[in-house]
Amino acid sequence: MSRSVYQRASNKIRGIFNKITGVSKINLDGVDILIDRSVISPAIIDSIYFGSYESTERNSVVPLIRTDDRVLEIGAGIGYLACAIARNAKPKMHKIIEANPKLIPVIQKNLRANNVEVDVVNAVLGDSERKVDFYIGRDFWDASLVKAPYHTESILVDMIDARNFVQDISPTVLIMDIEGGEAQLLPLIPLDTIRLVCIELHPDQIGSGSVTKLISYVIAAGFDVDLGSCEGTVMLFKRHNS
Repeated sequence: MSRSVYQRASNKIRGIFNKITGVSKINLDGVDILIDRSVISPAIIDSIYFGSYESTERNSVVPLIRTDDRVLEIGAGIGYLACAIARNAKPKMHKIIEANPKLIPVIQKNLRANNVEVDVVNAVLGDSERKVDFYIGRDFWDASLVKAPYHTESILVDMIDARNFVQDISPTVLIMDIEGGEAQLLPLIPLDTIRLVCIELHPDQIGSGSVTKLISYVIAAGFDVDLGSCEGTVMLFKRHNS
């Protein structure tokens, strides 16, 4: 049995056990995740139980982070990737942006459970400083600045000027997963200090034309597509000779 087949079988068995027992704490590749059922939907809990939650980002990005990196993560979810990066790669700086205020306590609990200190900002990045409506649904990964039929609630959140924010911290690594918001946000972000970009694209929300434009934008800024690390809609870009 190959390692990949064995791993899939192992994850399935472990996932079934986790689901049957309804455990409230999972160790996923060295990171402890607390299952808060008041915020995390059954679909997302299943992805955690079966080991697929943010697996592509975990496998592609974490091994490439250096100790002198300054990481900016936009769209933190429950803080899993932040914990994986901080524990394993130990970058010089790690700042995460999460728009959904309901996820902030979950992020903080997971950070504490893993003895990780990361600067957490509850806001969205955009073209100016103002208050905006942020729409959420049953699954937190469906949250967006654009209202959709599956959204059940809107929350007023702070928007921070993206260009000024990024210029102030001069990140070297950019990680972005914002459920379609990348079409408007990515072109606002100066990439001159960044050597590594990991972004999950959402063609079903922004269209294939916008996806093509975003990929072209990053390549034109001096990056190559790392095809070996890309999977599905998760794209990894490395700056030339970095």
